[in-house]
Amino acid sequence: MKTILISGGSGFIGTHLSKNLRDQGHTVFILSRKPKKRDQIYWNAHAKKIEGKHLDKIEIIINLAGAGIADQRWSKKRKEEILNSRVDSINFLYLSIVNFPKLEHFISVSGIDCYGFGHGERVLTETDAYGRNFISEVVKQWEESCKKFESRCNTTILRLPIVLDAKNGALPKMAAPIKKMLGAPIGSGNQPINWVCIDDLTAVFSYVVDNKVTGTYNVVAGTNSNKEFTKTVAKVLKKPLFLPNVPSFILKLMLGELSELLLNGNFVSGEKLKETGFIYQHSALEEALESVYYK
Repeated sequence: MKTILISGGSGFIGTHLSKNLRDQGHTVFILSRKPKKRDQIYWNAHAKKIEGKHLDKIEIIINLAGAGIADQRWSKKRKEEILNSRVDSINFLYLSIVNFPKLEHFISVSGIDCYGFGHGERVLTETDAYGRNFISEVVKQWEESCKKFESRCNTTILRLPIVLDAKNGALPKMAAPIKKMLGAPIGSGNQPINWVCIDDLTAVFSYVVDNKVTGTYNVVAGTNSNKEFTKTVAKVLKKPLFLPNVPSFILKLMLGELSELLLNGNFVSGEKLKETGFIYQHSALEEALESVYYK
């Protein structure tokens, strides 16, 4: 069993992940700016401060830190926050590596929105280049910061899609109008949505830890069009869909540049991770949503 430190561990993914790792017998500590529990360690990446206790025991660091990409419109200030909250936290952990004498593995999330848009039906893999838009540049700098660890320990980058959970993440926001019988596909409805269930995602982390998997991986269990996704959510929730597609210009007016994440998408391959031996338990959307809502 390992001693693991999680940054961003109090968020949606971190909460599920820490429980899963502890259930397997691992010892887990959480980095927090406001520690209140014995398993929490104070840190402030912006101020370059970290509490020293327990750091000499840490064998694995899992980095989940970063401001929510879709939580607010992308003002100039918000863009800086999205980028800096990711890059600065990793850079500070790397500068603090002397405090982690037992560190053997650094694992970080990033995002599959790294490829830009306009690729049509081509299925993208980890070998494809970064795009040239804002979010692609964020992921590029995010991952470049992670790769500093490669000279010191095993390093793994997990590029995440939409993570399906009934109460947290993107799905509740997408399902809310459907529950009110106001749901409809967005834009053309043909743009791909890549996804993974929260249970499968936590299993990916455990798999990477147990098998010392290194490298960069797209964590994609399934891909469906926005139209298919919307219809399937409605079917699982037993709600009708009768409204026309939401026009693109409305989203652009409401969300500004952020709307490009909803109106565009790529077909992204998750085969590289599966080729290492990992098996997703939920790869069909309807069954995945059933497990999310009714497990």
